[in-house]
Amino acid sequence: MKLTKNNLILSMILFFGLILRIINLDRESIWLDEGISIKTAMLNAPDIIKYAAWKIIHPPFYSLVLHYWIVLFGNSEFYTRLLSVVLAFCAIFLIYRIGSLIFNDKVGLISALLLALSELHIRYSQEVRSYSLITFLSLLSIYFFIKLEKGSIKYSIGYIISSTLLIYTHYYGLFIILAQNIYVFTKFFVPYDFLKINFKNWIKYQAILLALFLPWIDKIITMLGYLEARTSMESIDKLYSTFAEYAGTAYLLFFFLFLSSFSIITYERTKGELNWKNIFKSLENFQWKVKFSNVDKIYFLLIWLFTPIIFSFVFSRFYFLDFLPFTRNPIYAMRYTIGSSLALFLLVAKGLTNFRSKYFKLILIGLIMSLSLLNVYAYHTTDSKEQWRDVANYLDTNAEKGDLLIFNAGYMKDIVFDYYSKRTDLLKKPFPEDTRIVDEENIGDLGKVIDNHDRVWVILSHSGDRNNLIIKTIGESYNMIFEKRYIGIKLYLFEK
Repeated sequence: MKLTKNNLILSMILFFGLILRIINLDRESIWLDEGISIKTAMLNAPDIIKYAAWKIIHPPFYSLVLHYWIVLFGNSEFYTRLLSVVLAFCAIFLIYRIGSLIFNDKVGLISALLLALSELHIRYSQEVRSYSLITFLSLLSIYFFIKLEKGSIKYSIGYIISSTLLIYTHYYGLFIILAQNIYVFTKFFVPYDFLKINFKNWIKYQAILLALFLPWIDKIITMLGYLEARTSMESIDKLYSTFAEYAGTAYLLFFFLFLSSFSIITYERTKGELNWKNIFKSLENFQWKVKFSNVDKIYFLLIWLFTPIIFSFVFSRFYFLDFLPFTRNPIYAMRYTIGSSLALFLLVAKGLTNFRSKYFKLILIGLIMSLSLLNVYAYHTTDSKEQWRDVANYLDTNAEKGDLLIFNAGYMKDIVFDYYSKRTDLLKKPFPEDTRIVDEENIGDLGKVIDNHDRVWVILSHSGDRNNLIIKTIGESYNMIFEKRYIGIKLYLFEK
C-alpha cells in the first residue's frame, strides 16, 4: 500500500481502534452469555450444529468460528475475546472502504474514526459473543453489494458467501439482506443512478441465498410457533435508547442527528463577505446557494439504517418469543440491530464533510472525539459484567470440603462457575431441577436438597426466585452467617 496522507491517517485510526479494543480485555469476568458461547464452542462441530438447531435462538456460524479459534488459542478470557477484537478491527477498515466507495476518502476516514471510537462497538468487541462478527459480515455484505454494479464474478461470489455467512450468524442478518432488496426493488418506482445492479442477476443472487439458507428455514418456522401475543406493546422509548446507544450519549446523539441532516445538503456562498467591525450588517448581505445532493446514496444509507430497526420493532410491539416457561425473549433488542449503527456513522461522516469551513469541521470532529473518548474511558474504568471470577475464588478459598452449593438458575455452575472454580470436593446442585422459577409449589422440595448438610452456600444470579423463597426457607432451619453482593450475583452462607 502506497504511503499517502490518507493511508497514514487510516493507519493511525486502525492502531488506536485496536488499542482501545485490546486494553483491559480480560479485566472483567466471563459472564453468563459469554459462558454459553464458550461452552457451545467447546462441543465438536456436528454437535454445535445440532445444539443450535435444538436451541433455535441463533444459527451456528459464530459458534463454529469460535470452536476452531479455541482449538488454536485456548479458552482463556483473553483469547476467546480476542476473536471479537480481530473482527472489530477488520470492520474499521471495511467501513473506510465503503465510505470511500459511496462518497470519497474523507467520508471513509471519518466513518472509520467514528467506529474506532464507538463505545458501543468497543464494548461488544470485548465480549465472547457474535456481535463483532455481525458487524464485520454486515459490512462485507454491503461492500460486495455495492461492487455488484461492476458485474464481476468475484464480487458476485463475495456477495453470496458474505451474505450467507451473515444470515447463518444471526437471524437479524436477514434484515440487512431485506434492506438491500428494498433498495433494489424501489428502483422500479424511483429511478436512481447509484448502484445500477442488473435485476435478473439480482434475482439469481437472492434465489441462491434462499437455497443456501433452506436447511435452516424450518428452524425459523419452528421459532415462529413460539410467538405469543403481547398483553402490552413495546415502549416507543426503546427506539430513542437504540439511537442513543449508537451515538454513545444523548449529547453525541444530538450532534449525530444534526450532522446526519447535513448529509444530503450542500451549500456555497454566492455573495457577501464577513466584516468583524460591522458583523451584523455584513451577515445580512450574505447569500447562499443550498441544494440537495447524493439523494440516492443517502436513501440507500437510510434504508440500511432503518430497515432492521423498524421491522423488528414493529413486530416486537405485538409479539414476544416464549421458548421456556421461565423466560420471555424479546424480538427486538438494540444489540441485535448493531449492523444498522454503521449506516448512521456513514451519514454523520458525510454530513461533516459537507461543511465548507475547515476549522468548523475540525472543531466538530474534536468535540465528537472528546465525548466519545469520555464514554470509552468510563467503560474501561467501570465494572459491569457479572463477577463470577471473584465468587469462584472466594468459594475456592473459604468453602469447606463437602459444602453444598445451590445454584438458581442451575446452569450457572456448569457454564460460568465451573469455568473458574478449581475445587472438585464441593457438592453442586441446581434448585429447582428443570426451571429457575421458584414458587409455592416447588419450594417444598428444597428441604430434600439441603437435608443432611451442615453448611449450605446459595448462589443467585439471573434468579427466578422473585419472592426470595429460597433464602426464607433455608433460614427457617439454618443461620445465615454470611451474605455478599457482587455485580449480578448474590452469595449466602447458611450453617445449622
